Amino acid sequence: MGLLTFSLNVTPMRQRLGWATTLMLLLAAPAWSQGVPAPAAARCFAPDFRTDVRGAIAGYATIAGIPGVSVGVIAHDALVFADGVGFANVQRRTRATADTAYNVASVTKLFTATLALQLAADGRLDLDVPVARYLPDSVHVPTHASGEAITARHLLTHTAGLLKQPPNRRNQRVTGPIDPGVWDAYEVEDLYRALETTTLRARPGTAMDYSNYGYALLGHVVERAAAMPYEQLLRARLLAPLGMASSGITLTAAQAQRLAAFYWDQDDARVEQSVHARFGAVAGFIGLTSTVRDLARFLIAHLGTTAAGRAIISPAVAQRMSDPQVQLDAANPTYRVDMALGWFREVALEPHGATPLLWHYGEVDGHTSAVFLRPEAGIGVIVLQNLGGDQAGIATEQIGRWLVQRTAAEVARCRR
Repeated sequence: MGLLTFSLNVTPMRQRLGWATTLMLLLAAPAWSQGVPAPAAARCFAPDFRTDVRGAIAGYATIAGIPGVSVGVIAHDALVFADGVGFANVQRRTRATADTAYNVASVTKLFTATLALQLAADGRLDLDVPVARYLPDSVHVPTHASGEAITARHLLTHTAGLLKQPPNRRNQRVTGPIDPGVWDAYEVEDLYRALETTTLRARPGTAMDYSNYGYALLGHVVERAAAMPYEQLLRARLLAPLGMASSGITLTAAQAQRLAAFYWDQDDARVEQSVHARFGAVAGFIGLTSTVRDLARFLIAHLGTTAAGRAIISPAVAQRMSDPQVQLDAANPTYRVDMALGWFREVALEPHGATPLLWHYGEVDGHTSAVFLRPEAGIGVIVLQNLGGDQAGIATEQIGRWLVQRTAAEVARCRR
């Protein structure tokens, strides 16, 4: 499939909005030091790295009204810094740490994309045939008037022509200070009913429009191709082999106990949201709960810098996921932004030879997430917080992008 070019129409692209100058004013602020560096990689970093980073993020979180933030920094094959600021639960005064669990929302899509590419490498999923091939004959999958059918590649790149949300999405009843529209469990039967009544908004492959609905369908296609329920497949192919014991969709009692409370930026009082998202069998677009330490294992595997990582996520799968498919924001004079097979991918146009940055954001019902990889530099960053809403999402992005720059500077200094 050739590279396509579209004007940008994607909710997560928001790095130039909101509190853009706040973090910059706080970069020199002192504070913390609970980070747990890996001995070899940590020697690359100046002694004040952890202090500066913690101070900057703590100051930013205070000004932005974020109850708790957990962050991680990866350099090559190690989590060199992992910590938290603020509170996982304000009322209980529970501190946010690297082991605090958050719903990572749309970062789940990276796991679904990884599973899809693993199955493609195994010859069990063809990215370029109609996905109807993997569904029961009785299921109606919408096609365009042109006859163009939806493929897994279209779903991976948000170019299937589907709405952002399933048309029969259900929300739970909320009695708190605000009602942000909290997801209720979505099942396979709901997905099939939605497909029955869906009309595509555009011919597949011709328009990029960020779609939870599309990844909901992709997660189901993946489980059908693997002949294994999505959550079971996720655990068997990724969570268990990577040692992500604190992650899952259906949480154990121990996992649920570490779950951060949920708050909304529309609620100035920051009252804990007692009702939060529930996930059914269709959860490959939004349902994963994880921690900084667990997500670091996933990102390190994508970097392919350890033998264990290469055995679980092959370099071919990681590379294929990051290959540009759809050019976005073509008029941007500073960056080229592409949709890859799961990742968003951007490259600065200057200086010449700049290396790509991969990223994905997530936000759902009181939690927000952002992950970044710069594969050529072996750098990764994770930002998780227990505040939802549009402004909250801007915060995780800005913190994460600053951490990528700060980490890159440390790695460059170490090489000199």
